[in-house]
Parts: sequence; structure tokens; C-alpha cells
Amino acid sequence: MVDRFGPLFRMGPAQRDHIPAFRTALGVAIPMFTLLALGRLDLAIYANFGAFTGVYGRHATRGNRLKYQALAGDSSTPSRTPTGRWSPPSRRW
Repeated sequence: MVDRFGPLFRMGPAQRDHIPAFRTALGVAIPMFTLLALGRLDLAIYANFGAFTGVYGRHATRGNRLKYQALAGDSSTPSRTPTGRWSPPSRRW
């Protein structure tokens, strides 16, 4: 059993993995630090969505990216609408 999971715990030679990792870190950190400097952390979720879209969708064309984002929005909105509609009314603080 240990032999089957052995490759998961072995570190092989680096294969330039640091380059996409650094690009991903910068792609997320720059928008977040910009929002922090502007005092607008309420927009952080949108900045992260855009950053990860740029990271994972960088090989797709603009048309395909737009189609994927529209599909994600079209599938998430109907799943969230009943939750807001059926939830109890909020109380005032």
C-alpha cells in the first residue's frame, strides 16, 4: 500500500514549476494589494474571480472566455435564487 502512494511524497527535480507559480501569485496579489490600498476590500471576490480567470483561462480566446464566464454565471444564478427567495426575512440590527 505504501508503494502505491510513494510518488506522492517524493520530490523530483524542478521542471520550471516556479514560473507559473510566480505568475499566479502576482496575478492574484496585485489586484488584492491594489484594493487594500484603495480601501475597497469589498470588491476582493470580484478581483479574485478575474485573477483566476486570467490564470486558468489564459490560453483560451476572448470569445471562449466570455462564453465560459456566461455559462458559469447562468448556472450559478438559478442555484442561488431559491436560497434568497426562501430564506426568512432579515432582522434589522
